[in-house]
Amino acid sequence: MPILAYCRRRTEPAALAMRGFSLLELLVVLVLLGLAAGLIAPSLSRTADRVQAAGDRDDVLRRIQGLPAMARQAGRPFRWEAGSLVERPGIVWPSGWRVVALTPLELAANGWCEGGQLQAQGAGLSMRLEALAPDCRVVELTDAP
Repeated sequence: MPILAYCRRRTEPAALAMRGFSLLELLVVLVLLGLAAGLIAPSLSRTADRVQAAGDRDDVLRRIQGLPAMARQAGRPFRWEAGSLVERPGIVWPSGWRVVALTPLELAANGWCEGGQLQAQGAGLSMRLEALAPDCRVVELTDAP
């Protein structure tokens, strides 16, 4: 009875037979990824801070423009003298922000705004603003000190 026996011949080159990565190759890749993350993370943090500051700035402008509605809702006039902080129950400025009236700012009970100038400071920003009559529309003055 004949017996057949054979050996499988290797048809693949030695380089193709190796599979996976060496430990050294993996360590090099991890070090490069760590360096890239170390270079990018600080700039992303600064970008997030700038986005937060811009959002706070817009929030301050919206709240100033909402003062006439607050006066109408309260049914009484509001007045801030020059040099006083713009504060009232219901006015909540973003954390770290303060708004000071540079000139008298007066709102009638019906929401009519007499206009005035304000200084808003916070998050490393300082803005000189003007609230325009009759609706307290806010414009930023470019000659801010």
